[in-house]
Amino acid sequence: MQGYTAGVRALSTILPTGTVVCVGALAVTAGCSTGPDTHPSGQDSIVTGAGATVGTIELRNVLVVPATAEDCTIQRDGPAHLRFTAVNESKTENDRLVAISTAAGSSVRIDASPQTLVIEPGTAVAAGQPIEQPADSPAPDDPFSVTIEHLADTVRPGLPMPVTFTFEHAGKATVRAPLDSCQQQSR
Repeated sequence: MQGYTAGVRALSTILPTGTVVCVGALAVTAGCSTGPDTHPSGQDSIVTGAGATVGTIELRNVLVVPATAEDCTIQRDGPAHLRFTAVNESKTENDRLVAISTAAGSSVRIDASPQTLVIEPGTAVAAGQPIEQPADSPAPDDPFSVTIEHLADTVRPGLPMPVTFTFEHAGKATVRAPLDSCQQQSR
């Protein structure tokens, strides 16, 4: 603490007191920021899932939850559930989720009607996690399910796996979705 005090005294002889206080406050504030932009590697935290933006669509909290045994061993022949939210930031144009694919599984199945996959301006769709739409929106609040069948042998807990989302207007976005290490799937 003495080194810090000495440094402030040295600055105070050169700079006006208000400048020293502002610089000190800025240093303290900068050290306290949180969120994905402050992660040392520049990537989102695995705890919250991954995200990406393509066109006017924001993908949030993308996470793969594999079927696991009681000892948390991945059951590769069991289905993995994909959780995510896709938000349409457009003010005027609908978009629609048309496909999801990954090389980390044999196939991806989306259990939803085509109408459920339409994302109106300012609304969202979600798989495997609840969402709340604006009060005046006709978009559904209920999530649908997305299943990845037969995970590849290379898939490991805690490591991201590529998942590609295709939207009718926004195009394609590949997200490096983390694999949850041992969360029980909801049935």
